[in-house]
Order: sequence, then structure tokens, then C-alpha cells
Amino acid sequence: MHCRFAPTYPPYVDEPFSVIFYRGYNLWLSETGGSREWQLTNEGAEWPIRDFAVSPEGDKVAYTIYKGPPSGDALIKQVYIPTGSVSVLAGENDQCSEYDVKWLDATHIAFRISEFPVQEHEDQSCWPESDPNRYGLEVFDHILIDLATGERTFVPESLGFSQSPNGRYWLTGSCYYVYECPLEYVLHDLETGEEWRVAESIGWGHFIGWSPDSRLMLFSAYERGETSTPVRLVAVDTATQQERLIISDDRDVRTASWSPSGQEIAFTECKAEDCSLWLVGKDGNSLRQIPTEVPHIGWSLDWSPDGSRLVFTEEGDTSSVWSVRLDGTDLRPIIARANQPYVVH
Repeated sequence: MHCRFAPTYPPYVDEPFSVIFYRGYNLWLSETGGSREWQLTNEGAEWPIRDFAVSPEGDKVAYTIYKGPPSGDALIKQVYIPTGSVSVLAGENDQCSEYDVKWLDATHIAFRISEFPVQEHEDQSCWPESDPNRYGLEVFDHILIDLATGERTFVPESLGFSQSPNGRYWLTGSCYYVYECPLEYVLHDLETGEEWRVAESIGWGHFIGWSPDSRLMLFSAYERGETSTPVRLVAVDTATQQERLIISDDRDVRTASWSPSGQEIAFTECKAEDCSLWLVGKDGNSLRQIPTEVPHIGWSLDWSPDGSRLVFTEEGDTSSVWSVRLDGTDLRPIIARANQPYVVH
């Protein structure tokens, strides 16, 4: 008979931070360092939460609940963290099945339109009848909503959509056959009105995120074939449109995340089922491994707000959230039974 003893950890002394995550059918919030966690939402199994986004101020969470087939109905709701109050932002009595909600700024959200319409609202549209743009609306495009005025903006050819932190750029990605070709990315400069094709060397892959100063866009890239191929990281400069190889294809990158300062990128490198944590400078230099002894590092990777620690999932019998200092010290679990953690910055 083998006994496994859980390791003990000294008291947490680093800067506290908050993490929002899935547990069961609902969203929870944990205060790391404060030893406190509580449930944010009260949705049930009939209407599970399928995605969420935290507002730039960190005080609100927008999330999508979805009722499966044959209905296909969806609602975008919001929970205000200080009071726990919940309100509906979009999706009531319309034919849209909304998902992939995201915050653009304090008063604007965006979401995608599913290919499956809502059966019980076949006589309703996703768009006001008085607006001619409603006839160009396609599935997988995005709709933007001004939460103050209710005004809606349609973003065509936007299977992928992201706004830069400074609000100057939109990055859209489109694909004619949706699931059968790589996205073609276009950068839209909202100040000058210019737009141009970016990340042309990416091929198969996806947009990972903006640097905090909105100067660089980080993409994953891989070659699609009958067998899986290593994934590399590429950064694209919004000002010069130049592409820079950050991590070459001699390493297999699973996921990556910008540091709060924008000077470094954390990523996980995987060999078979064995994954490790690494840091690299934004220019591709200063590559170094963070020593850890976590057996199964998962897909979620983030930074503490002060940039001193990494936060990631461990996919064991049940998913849990771990954290470690950048030098590999103070490796510890911080949240049990948690999925898809988001660090509130």
C-alpha cells in the first residue's frame, strides 16, 4: 500500500491577486493571499456558462449562458462583483445564438454569432429592422454593443476579432470555408482609416494577444498536415508591419502570455505529455526555463499583476491552479477544482 503525503507550504507572502475561474456550472473568484473565495454566479446545468470576459476595471464579468439543442438559445449576462448583482446585456428574444463575449472598454462589448439560430425565435432578427446592415449579417461575424446607448455595430468578415488595449486598432480574421482554411488577418487603424493584411507567414495558427502598449501582436504558427507539427511564436509590429520570429519551430509551444510590462513572454513547451515553463524577451532573446515539478501543466497561463509570478493550470485527476515565482521558487497550488483561470489585472 502506497501513501501519498501532500506537501506543505510556508505562508504566502507575495503580493495578493484575484483569479476568476470555472467551478462546476458557475464562475468563482479567489483572492490569492487572502485565503478567500466565493461564487459569483448561480446558473444551472440547463443553462451552463460557456465563456466569460472580465471588464478592464476588473469589477464586472460578462458571460454567455447557452441552452443546448434543439433550442440553441443564448444570453449574455453580467455580474457586478462588488454587489453580486446580475443583469442581461444581450440575447433576449432574438434569433442570434451569441458566444465568445469580450470587453473592448468600460462601456462596449463584442460577441460572435453562432451558425445555429434560435429555434423558438425564428420570427425575430439579430438586428434592428430599420438598419440596412442587417441584410449583410453572416454567422461568425461580430456585433459590438454600446452598453450606454444600446447602439449596435456590425463587424463583417470577423471570425476572429480583437481590439488593441489603446483602442486604436481592430484585428479581424476571416476564412471563406470557416473550418477548412487558415484565417486571413487584417489590421484596421481606426485613427487613419487604413487597413492592411498582416501575419501572412502565419498560415495555420491563431492570434494570442496584444502587448500591453499595443505595439506588438503575438501569433502562434504551425504547418497543417497529417501529423501534428511543432508550433512557433511570431510577433508582428503594428507600426512597421514587420514580423519577428520569437520562438522557432524547434520548440513546440502550447500557449503563451505577455508579461504586464510587455518586456517578456511566458510560454509552455511540450514534448509528448511533458510540458515545461519558459520565459523569453519580446525580441526573442534571453530565453530561460523556469524550474518546476508539476507533472501535467495545462493550457491556461497568466501572470500575477505585479509580474513577479506565473499562474497556470495543472491537469491531473481534477484541474487545479498553481503559481510560481519567476525564479522557480515558491511553487504551490492556489485553487483546487478550478478551470480556465483568469487573473484580474
